[in-house]
Amino acid sequence: MRTTQQIKAEIQEKFGFVPPFFEPAVQAPQVLENLWQQTLSAYVHNPLSSLFKEKLNAYLSRFCAVPYCMICHSCVLRPLGMTAQEVLELLESPPPTAADIENHLGLLAAQPDLLTALPELNSALGESLFYCTIYIFLETDQSQQYRAELRRILGAVNYQHLVAYVAYIKTCHTWIEAHPEISYEADKRAVEHLGSLLEQEPYLADFFSNYTERVGRQQQSRASQLIQLAERKRNEEVLHSSEARLRLALEAAQMGTWDWDILTNNIVFSDQLAPIFGFPPGSYHSTYEDFLNFVHPKDRKRIAQAVTLTLENGSDYEVEFRVLLADGTVHWVGSKGQVYYDKTGRAMRMVGVAMDITERKQAEEQLGLLNSVVVNAKDAVLITEAEPFDEPGPRILYVNEAFTDMTGYSMEEVLGKTPRILQGPKTQRVALDQIRAALTAWQPVRVEVLNYHKDGSEIWVDLSIAPVADKTGWYTHWISIQRDVTEQKQVEAEICNLNQELRQNVAELAVVNQELEAFSYSVSHDLRAPLRHINGFTDLLQKKVASTLDEKNRRYLKTISESAKRMGNLIDDLLAFSRMGRTEMLNTRVSLEQLVREVQQDLQPDVEGRDIVWEIDPLPEVQGDSSMLRLVIVNLIANAVKYTRTRVKAQIKIGCFPGQQDEMVFFMRDNGVGFDMQYANKLFGVFQRLHCTEEFEGTGIGLATIRRIIHRHGGRTWAEGVVEEGATFYFSLPKSHEG
Repeated sequence: MRTTQQIKAEIQEKFGFVPPFFEPAVQAPQVLENLWQQTLSAYVHNPLSSLFKEKLNAYLSRFCAVPYCMICHSCVLRPLGMTAQEVLELLESPPPTAADIENHLGLLAAQPDLLTALPELNSALGESLFYCTIYIFLETDQSQQYRAELRRILGAVNYQHLVAYVAYIKTCHTWIEAHPEISYEADKRAVEHLGSLLEQEPYLADFFSNYTERVGRQQQSRASQLIQLAERKRNEEVLHSSEARLRLALEAAQMGTWDWDILTNNIVFSDQLAPIFGFPPGSYHSTYEDFLNFVHPKDRKRIAQAVTLTLENGSDYEVEFRVLLADGTVHWVGSKGQVYYDKTGRAMRMVGVAMDITERKQAEEQLGLLNSVVVNAKDAVLITEAEPFDEPGPRILYVNEAFTDMTGYSMEEVLGKTPRILQGPKTQRVALDQIRAALTAWQPVRVEVLNYHKDGSEIWVDLSIAPVADKTGWYTHWISIQRDVTEQKQVEAEICNLNQELRQNVAELAVVNQELEAFSYSVSHDLRAPLRHINGFTDLLQKKVASTLDEKNRRYLKTISESAKRMGNLIDDLLAFSRMGRTEMLNTRVSLEQLVREVQQDLQPDVEGRDIVWEIDPLPEVQGDSSMLRLVIVNLIANAVKYTRTRVKAQIKIGCFPGQQDEMVFFMRDNGVGFDMQYANKLFGVFQRLHCTEEFEGTGIGLATIRRIIHRHGGRTWAEGVVEEGATFYFSLPKSHEG
């Protein structure tokens, strides 16, 4: 999972700044990643024109309680060519009515080219699409009907782009209202353009301050209009009640009829309905509640909603549902009806017909499944019943061959199960929550999710889920299209790791090589010869005249000798560090355990008389350059010995353990003076020493040399420490593979 800083860097690169919109999520990288991915897919990468998206977002944000979105997107309209007066006119315009949408849909339906390309916003067609989208967002009674018509006109692809952006705007409103502290004053868009907008059109400031009251009045007026339309429709239906009875009687041929007296709650069923509902032949009297007992438990809510909608709006009652018989068999029933009112507008009766539609439903289901298989044969297809995502979840009704190939499960193994069979311990909660939110809202969703093969291996899947509705608009199935992107994810991860290591190596080499190459040349030619003279003459003086000098001058002579030797050591270390970056590296089988024990023996004279407890675990063989790896072991053991000098009993432990992916991690732990973790990043830099005292001599190049060697072997280096409790130095190497 990416860190907050990585995500913010991508946002900065995309927008040129990090909008305050994302700030509440910076402490939760998973939430920030989810919010950013929704923004990328639904907003940034959405092929809708920029002007269309910004106008729609600014206008619909009138219905958000917090003005952040409306102000920021209004500001973006200015560089897109809209004047301040045009922005105010847009925000103040009332929502479209149902009659308006009928006209707009008629205009759009007459343009067959919309299936391939959406219209420009500054055209008549573009304006029609804009107002239809607003109407869908408002979720009125007719929204479902108009949504289906708009999808037919635009085609599935263009329609998905549209509803994805509408859903994203709703998500933004929910997020902003949950974090009202987000301020538009800190947003770069408002900083750059709000002042100019308000200067050109001062009334914008008044609108931004009082928009919630204006929008509220518009909504109240719209609700009043809808009530008047409903009343007029009911009156028209009463006038045509006799015609409706005649029509229903004609439709009842070879159908069963039912009559519900709403006042007495008594329902009378005709003989033809007996075999469908499973009650004894002959006229059957029952109550509404008894009737519901015949209905499949999962369809009772649907019946209740249809009845409620009919009684409240006076619309025709039309519903399809399942009947569960006592022997366990299931029949599909289609039912139509009409409600009748008295002069006061009170609902008195509902009369209707019903018929068995089981064969038709089965044929529709089989045809739908067949079409899905034909269209999506190249990708894995999974079809489930249209049930909520929560426990126990929708049951799997069908999978295609591509699905069985990808997951290892046969069709028989998954039918009747839920898609949870594909989930495992690493399946991301964020992705599952995103799926659950979309399915709860009956909206299509696309995510990348980690699934599991039957054998337990991980599969990264590009997953698209969409609801399938029947002609009445009732959702009957979920269809899921899955594409295996495991190799792509692995390649992306490897590229990310390689890029990170490459940047680190390039930065290190750019600084170090430039300075040290020139310096090592100077050292080898200009400093080595004088140092040899100094060391030679100092040794000669100590042999010839030291006995004639007093104590003070002998001390001076000794200081000169020791300083010259330290300078020689520094030069040797610098040359070794430089060579480690240029010398050709051999690649052989190396026993690290043997190297450790050899170095331990070589350093034994230096620790003679000290109480050191050595603990060396079995170490595996690795691939690498033996001389370079030996230098790593020498430096680490020498450091451990040096920094445990003050301990009565020094403890030095050398071991290894599996690291990330295909690597082994080696460590060397001591109980020496340790270090403060805030300085851990300095340890492996050139000339970086945390203990610059005479007690712990050194040049500050040893750990930098170790890092250079390990990086050339494809590994990592790091350290942990506690002051006065010891330190642990780690390095990783790729695992050796026989073959």
